[in-house]
Amino acid sequence: MNLGVKIIGMLLVVLVMSAEAAAVSLSIATADSNPVYTNSEGSGLVDRVAQAVFQRLGWQLKISHLPSERALINANEGIDDGELMRVPDKFIVDTYPNLIKIPEPWMNKAFIAFTNQEHVIIKSWGDLTPYTVGFITGWRMFEENTRDVPNRIRVKDEELLFGLIKNDRAQIILYDRVQGQEYLRKEGIQGVRVVEPPLAEKDLHFYLNKKHAGLVDAITDTLKNMKKDGSYQKLLEREEMLK
Repeated sequence: MNLGVKIIGMLLVVLVMSAEAAAVSLSIATADSNPVYTNSEGSGLVDRVAQAVFQRLGWQLKISHLPSERALINANEGIDDGELMRVPDKFIVDTYPNLIKIPEPWMNKAFIAFTNQEHVIIKSWGDLTPYTVGFITGWRMFEENTRDVPNRIRVKDEELLFGLIKNDRAQIILYDRVQGQEYLRKEGIQGVRVVEPPLAEKDLHFYLNKKHAGLVDAITDTLKNMKKDGSYQKLLEREEMLK
């Protein structure tokens, strides 16, 4: 084989690879209960970062919002190409084996207490025991870590959650820091504060169906580079709560 044929062959390989990269278009599902992080307008914190990563790669991204369990099922079965954001745990590994975690997280998620009581100090899960504590049904982090709290109230959404404090039904409510502070700001609620430090902090990760395993490194490297060059931080400069 002469040199000219080899060069042509190499160019064809590069062109094919470039065409494949340009043709990447993913449909990603996610839970419909986290509007601060992701919403139908695409203005959520994770929405912004994800779209920026895909734009930098020259790929297309479509995000659909579904009930929490359905989003995972669709991603695992390949109906959708992945799940936009989850806190990693053994449940996902055991129940949805076709999902591959992108190693670099979108961001950190703080699980924290809110109260309207002036002198409440919460530094560990055990400190919750004397209080009536509320949280949203289905949040396993809170369910599992408040088993020893005798007075627990579960509600279906954040409006009812903050209503527990407003109506003096609970002294403490447990929620995500960013979502909680955004709700307080949006509703103009005064007199409710975050109790630092967080009870737990977990990373939010992107999961792809294993059929897209070949895209993991590119997404990981791009997200890391955005964090290094400062473009990631600019995407998160949104509200006072994030500063």
